[in-house]
Amino acid sequence: EIMERSLTHAQNPDDLILVWQNYLSYLRRSGTPPKEVRDIMVRSIISVPTKFPVPFSPLSPGAMWVNYYYSNKLVECWLTVLAPEDSLDFMEMCLSFMPNNVQLFLRAIDLCLDVKETRRAYSWCKFVVAQTDKPANLAFWKIAIALAHVEGTPREVELMLIDCVETMPLAVSAWKDFLLFEVAREKSSSVHKLLVYCQQLQLNIEGFVATLTAS
Repeated sequence: EIMERSLTHAQNPDDLILVWQNYLSYLRRSGTPPKEVRDIMVRSIISVPTKFPVPFSPLSPGAMWVNYYYSNKLVECWLTVLAPEDSLDFMEMCLSFMPNNVQLFLRAIDLCLDVKETRRAYSWCKFVVAQTDKPANLAFWKIAIALAHVEGTPREVELMLIDCVETMPLAVSAWKDFLLFEVAREKSSSVHKLLVYCQQLQLNIEGFVATLTAS
């Protein structure tokens, strides 16, 4: 009852996180049934705000921006009390609530790779890529493409690379990865098309291309 009252009267996200941290400590001591713990987990995650007013924005009054800092902080609190075998299911649940939370996704992938769950990690990558707003985050794409090489087909790798350069057209390293992929497949027509795209975007890849032609 005290915890419920504290949650109701939390004035800001920092206060809310602190209350949930205390609640977690209580759950650890009280031996709460797993079903009830899961319900509390869901409630805690959806209770944390992710949209905040844009500060100092007189030209766009009422404008909002998305910030997952507090959600991710609460997720880390939960991970400290969950058994390792439950952590991945918990992260999958969180990703379903916040599919555009790239930092959460990268954390989830780390947990997957720690236990060599590469297939599950790859399925999460495909879930994120299927979103309308694909993440403009090179670290994400590097991991997704690497996992596609391990768990996917060559066509899936190609599609992942296409999504990457379409989402981040000025990411030179992404184009280099794409070129290497097509060179390895000896797809000269595809290599030529990629080089044309790079020239149109005025990307500096001449030195990289020279190393490819020299090898």
